[in-house]
Amino acid sequence: MTPCSAAQRPVVAADLGPRLPGRSHVGRMDTPTLPEARMSIHHARTPTRIDLAGGWTDVARFAEEVPGAVLNYAITLYSHVRVEDAAGDRIALRSLDFDDATDMPVDRAGDDGALAGPFGLVRAALRRRPVGRAVSIVSRSEAPPGSGLGTSAAMGVALVGALGSANGVTDDDRSIAETAVALETDELGNLSGKQDQYASTLGGVQFMTFQGPDVTTTRIHRAAEELAELRRRVVLVYTGQSRLSGDLHAHVVGRFEAREAGLLGALREIASIAHGARDAFVAGSMPELARCVAANWECQKALYPGITTEEIETLAALGRRNGALGMKACGAGGGGCLAFVAEDGAEGPLSAALEAAGAQTLRYDIAQSGLLTWTGEREVQSSVSGMA
Repeated sequence: MTPCSAAQRPVVAADLGPRLPGRSHVGRMDTPTLPEARMSIHHARTPTRIDLAGGWTDVARFAEEVPGAVLNYAITLYSHVRVEDAAGDRIALRSLDFDDATDMPVDRAGDDGALAGPFGLVRAALRRRPVGRAVSIVSRSEAPPGSGLGTSAAMGVALVGALGSANGVTDDDRSIAETAVALETDELGNLSGKQDQYASTLGGVQFMTFQGPDVTTTRIHRAAEELAELRRRVVLVYTGQSRLSGDLHAHVVGRFEAREAGLLGALREIASIAHGARDAFVAGSMPELARCVAANWECQKALYPGITTEEIETLAALGRRNGALGMKACGAGGGGCLAFVAEDGAEGPLSAALEAAGAQTLRYDIAQSGLLTWTGEREVQSSVSGMA
């Protein structure tokens, strides 16, 4: 099985040609064999992301009044989806992350009442990309739950890609990302920004701007050694505190709608910092990039008190004492992962100090590719017992 780009999603047709029963050399009829089928298997893999600056300004409701900007990069903590043709008239779902499974009739896959729980996102995807036949859908994420790395969005993009492949549909990148956004917002009713879906679809280092619902993306191409330095000096740790970004979104939106003092100013400053972070990265200035990351975190905390916790602040202080030039919580905040920009050569001691305090260092590379889909086959042959 060979990976292919988002623009290449071949679907292998099943071979349903019949086979006739034969006879053995001893005069006994062989066991009759039912038609051999080649069941198609459709795979999708998407990266998650680290947002260095600009998070929260990618929410369309905010970007209607405050134009947003984000600097992020995709990482090799992937989300995976496999859609496999099956016999019968049911769709089977399995989540390896939740160690859970369920199934439903093909014509009930997208019922309104089934969009809650661990399979809500999968069923939302089936509403948007119905397959109309029996399949099994298996999903798993390499990133920890509630990590702030955009795992839900990455899974949404993977579902759109895998189900599109199963349907023989080739979508452009924007359509894939926007469909994945719609799974969160229109189908599940969650407030969601758009940076995560675009990062997972496109890969690489991206600078994005947001004006209302409109998104403009610019990939930042740098030399391999510069990207290697970014990966080396941005130390990613998991606090062990899973968080629900939807809860934080609800509080921040409430403050936004109430026009609480300082909120619009904080959003404007976060967007401005993202522009500065882009300039620092393009100029190759890691100290200036770290300053932007630290400034972003201070503005991010001003959006709502629950964005930080005592544990996060303890780790931040520990990081500063062990070579961190800047730090922020990934995603909405409130737990999950923290990204530290280390002094050159301080990455090892910084990581060791954070791990000694109970955090888990997550190893990653920069994912240059976004959504990848590919297809394979599995031979299925059934038989019925004949008379001797």
